[in-house]
Amino acid sequence: MVLDLSFWSRRVREDYRALVRPLGVEPVTVHLTTNRATALARMRTRAAGHGDDFRLSEDLAATYFDHFEVPVPEEGPLVSYNSGEDPPERWVSAIEQVLEP
Repeated sequence: MVLDLSFWSRRVREDYRALVRPLGVEPVTVHLTTNRATALARMRTRAAGHGDDFRLSEDLAATYFDHFEVPVPEEGPLVSYNSGEDPPERWVSAIEQVLEP
């Protein structure tokens, strides 16, 4: 299962881990890094372009970016790649390696 949520803080990530671990699930965090300018440009490009999208002001999007707590390995299984430098094939390969029993 993939949850596409912000998981912007370590506490939120820990809360979800605590929720699913009793079910025998070991969550893996996949973090695709990007720089601030690219992230904000992507927000502008896709703002309300789809029926399920909602518009964020540039200031609010910047605030979210600035307060994001980057995941660290001490939190649990983590796959982290730079979305501007690492090709998607590397992301998929790394995720598959973590998920293999």
